[in-house]
Amino acid sequence: MYDRNLVYDFDIIAEPKPRRGKVVRLPSKKLRKLNKLKSQRLLLTGLFSIFSAVALSVSVFLFGQAKLTEITEECYRVSKSLEQCKTENTQLSMKLKSVQSLKTGNSFLRDDNMAEIVKVHSSDMAKIS
Repeated sequence: MYDRNLVYDFDIIAEPKPRRGKVVRLPSKKLRKLNKLKSQRLLLTGLFSIFSAVALSVSVFLFGQAKLTEITEECYRVSKSLEQCKTENTQLSMKLKSVQSLKTGNSFLRDDNMAEIVKVHSSDMAKIS
């Protein structure tokens, strides 16, 4: 009634063997040739991607250097212009102080009626008391 050997039968527990249905076996030469083509294709793709990455990084570096040069030249030009403006400002402020001192001197002398400044020539001035 009961099969006592069934308990020790490990073939029931083991995984079933895969069927060999419609699998075509290639000869070893063709298989090696296909693997070689795959590896060559992968190698070419890798080399192309590395070359592209290097070319992109070099072009970005060169573009950055060109921009840096332009910005440096502009900074130099603006600083030179700033220095010129500073010297002009200094000259104008000195002229303004001299004109203001002459005006205050003239008004002081006119208010006190002590002396009068008379222009002899356009560039000369003389005091008359």
